[in-house]
Amino acid sequence: MDSMPLRVREVSPELLGFGIRVFQAVMIGDMPLPVDADEGWAHPGVGALMRELAGHGYSEKEEIALVLRVLGFAELIENAVADPRMAEHVELHAGGVRISDRFLAAAAGAPMQLSEDGFYSYDLDGIAGRLLH
Repeated sequence: MDSMPLRVREVSPELLGFGIRVFQAVMIGDMPLPVDADEGWAHPGVGALMRELAGHGYSEKEEIALVLRVLGFAELIENAVADPRMAEHVELHAGGVRISDRFLAAAAGAPMQLSEDGFYSYDLDGIAGRLLH
């Protein structure tokens, strides 16, 4: 078994962009973590994102969907730059990545997959299909 398709709730492109920016800020040290930041999350970026979402009216399902999409995004970028169906929407440059609005919108709603090792990833065919329409 390679992977199982999953129905991970769609999020708005704006919310996904926000989540990616929060996660990235933690990764590069631009967002200091509180002293008591060890909240049991698998990654400090997840804890920071959950703290930023708190009190804004998102349901637990929306928060989980956002976290799964943010966690899978780095792998999606790695795959997208090498995939001719998506490469024009992703530009690597010194110190970062530029993506098109269409790519972000595709990532916000594309299907995801659960691999045997328990990681969630984007369905690349789903992303490519959304970019074509």
